[in-house]
Amino acid sequence: MSMRPALHWSSEASGAVRCGLCAHRCLIQPGKYGICGVRPNISGKLYTKTYGRFSSVNVEPIEKKPFFHFHPRSNVLSMGGFGCNLNCDFCQNWDISQDRTGSTGAFRYSPRQILALLKKHQCNGVAWTYNEPTMFYEFILETAKLLSKKGYFNLFVSNGYIETEPFNELAPYLDAVNIDIKGYNSRFYKTHCYSNIEHVKQTCLRVKRAGLHLELSYLLIPGMNDDPEDIDKYAAWVAEELGSDTAIHLLKFYPAHNMMEPEPTSLDLLERTSNAFKAAGLNYVYVNNIQAQKLQNTVCPNCGEILIYRTDFLVRVYRVQSGRCPKCQMSLPIIE
Repeated sequence: MSMRPALHWSSEASGAVRCGLCAHRCLIQPGKYGICGVRPNISGKLYTKTYGRFSSVNVEPIEKKPFFHFHPRSNVLSMGGFGCNLNCDFCQNWDISQDRTGSTGAFRYSPRQILALLKKHQCNGVAWTYNEPTMFYEFILETAKLLSKKGYFNLFVSNGYIETEPFNELAPYLDAVNIDIKGYNSRFYKTHCYSNIEHVKQTCLRVKRAGLHLELSYLLIPGMNDDPEDIDKYAAWVAEELGSDTAIHLLKFYPAHNMMEPEPTSLDLLERTSNAFKAAGLNYVYVNNIQAQKLQNTVCPNCGEILIYRTDFLVRVYRVQSGRCPKCQMSLPIIE
């Protein structure tokens, strides 16, 4: 198995290394791995085994990532690797995120080959997605620099657990970020994700400060992260800290991995949660992975005009004109 030197780590006593890529800041002994399972300490130096290795490669509409307010109707090259720095009990992509052997990393590409794929499939950019993209940080950093120079955009679909320094190094080459908020409750994060929500919130703020486009996802799990009080607190935090125009994507939960007991999220619960977000002052709340067309449409918050009709992540009708509502001329937070 080929290895590449990792970035963002420091030497510690007795040959151990301290990884600085994510908020876990793992102390890794020689011959051992960090929590992610993809960054080993080999003879006192940290390496990555994910460089250029991918589990999934697809051409998809940008809306599927999901990004609804960043270059709508674009096609992107979706690239996913393996491994994750979280271990969510409910992970919907657990087969690749919890792969610690690299058995799913069957596709191999160089940065130049990614550029060639973009040209071949007439894509507008790359979405680093499927598993946590921080796990193939070194490859993304190198490739994103190349793609940015060539006029392609880079999308980062993340759990937000990246550390400050590596994010700041990568940010100049990113264009948009979607952060998956697992639940607005510290206990939920600790018990079911083995992580800390506060660091994720700080990453959201870093994305905004860096001037990048930000959208949020929220997998709604019945009886687990759907408490109305938590939802209200989450909505208030987004409105106050990130802005009421921040797009939120509610996602339907399906039993998976280590969480098989809750039923799949009902349309009723998704609609009630969507209404709660809107009642708290959030202007753009969507429900994505379910057959409910009206919940995928973009509606002008000023006059109620339907601006973008979507079905199955595809834009069917696009009525935004130069970033404005054609009826009332309100400026919209959509990057065209």
